[in-house]
Amino acid sequence: MRGGIWGMAAALACAAPMTAQAQTAQLAGRWIVTVDYFGTPTIWTLDLAQDGNRISGDLTGDVLTGTVKGNEIRFLAKDKVGGSEDVTARLANGRIAGEMILIDGAEQARMPHRLSFTAKRARRFSSDRISQTAIGAISFLALEAIGGAITMSYGTTNAIVAIVVASLMILVVGLPISRYA
Repeated sequence: MRGGIWGMAAALACAAPMTAQAQTAQLAGRWIVTVDYFGTPTIWTLDLAQDGNRISGDLTGDVLTGTVKGNEIRFLAKDKVGGSEDVTARLANGRIAGEMILIDGAEQARMPHRLSFTAKRARRFSSDRISQTAIGAISFLALEAIGGAITMSYGTTNAIVAIVVASLMILVVGLPISRYA
């Protein structure tokens, strides 16, 4: 019994690293890509869908298909005029980094260019968060306009007194709400 438990523990300990290596990176979603285009950074978008180890999607308007093996990524994106991007990359620390061989379909010679790039996930905010941010900005601007109108109409001293009184009223009303919310 004792040897069986130790043997099972050793087998699990040896199997854990193998299962960690066999996991496929999760790449689905939108990525912001920074391409080093001969010393000038250019921004592209990468939209990926993933089905197991197969990926498909869009690289700044070019249709792509490819594969993922562990953290290794490889895909080919093609445009409608004969251009392509052959990408080999690696996912590490939440970023995709690698190089692409770009063939510009608009060029007569269609010479391949080797470019390096990095990509990070695009932020996705909920509509609630966006609307709350917008309401906060709008209310700030409205309060600035109201404060300016009060100052111009009734003078600086009266405006300061009104601002202090309004602040105290907001504090008195807000304390119970924040305490019991």
